[in-house]
Amino acid sequence: MQLKVLGSAGSVTPEGQTCSFLIGERTVFEMGSAASVLSTAEQRRVDDVFLTHAHLDHVKDLAFLAENVFGGRDAPVNVHGLPATLAVLANHILNGAVWPDFTALPSPETPTLRYAPIEPGRTIEAGGVRVTAIEVNHPGGCVAYVLDSGSGALVLCGDTGPTEALWEFVNQAGAKVRGIMIETSFPDRLRALADVSGHLTPALLAAELRKLDRPDIPVHIHHIKAPTRSETLAELAALGDERVRVLEPGTVLEF
Repeated sequence: MQLKVLGSAGSVTPEGQTCSFLIGERTVFEMGSAASVLSTAEQRRVDDVFLTHAHLDHVKDLAFLAENVFGGRDAPVNVHGLPATLAVLANHILNGAVWPDFTALPSPETPTLRYAPIEPGRTIEAGGVRVTAIEVNHPGGCVAYVLDSGSGALVLCGDTGPTEALWEFVNQAGAKVRGIMIETSFPDRLRALADVSGHLTPALLAAELRKLDRPDIPVHIHHIKAPTRSETLAELAALGDERVRVLEPGTVLEF
């Protein structure tokens, strides 16, 4: 199975789009940039969208994908997320005021989007991949997703500060996990901001990786904030950890 990076930044700038990842042709994880990168025809093929949480840089393109696929599909797009995440979408974004409620358009019986609540620890299947959500440490509630293709697994971690359950899962899964995608948003000098906002710095990332029993597993970094990108990249390089590499748009990961 392949995962393609559509966007991997922590900020919206002309140089970079926020996080979205495409599995095959029909499943998208995170909606930071999918509608900005995929053609209308490609968007109409998407059956399932998985959201780690409801912060704007992770959900904004869902509004535009809904508009772009409206009337062009025979079935609704399933939007998977924690109940709290879906409630934020329903109450504050797709609420008929900020944006149309595409869960009731063109009609409640034949909607464009369908909310599909997830439960941490419970596995579902979408696009030929078994997906399990694991709670991580980020304000408002957030999950990482374990994507299991049958031949291997990839961990897609959204926003998180220091956390525990994720590393326990990875350690128990052993060699089946082929890679970890995880954020590093700020440089170390902004540690206080990272702490209060539930994010990682390079030093915090290094501390998290010491919880891993796998010295060989690739660690793919995303969600670097644009104003301090060069500083964060320099600090990541200074870690001297050969596992760590930075995700760029167009990167394809096999699992």
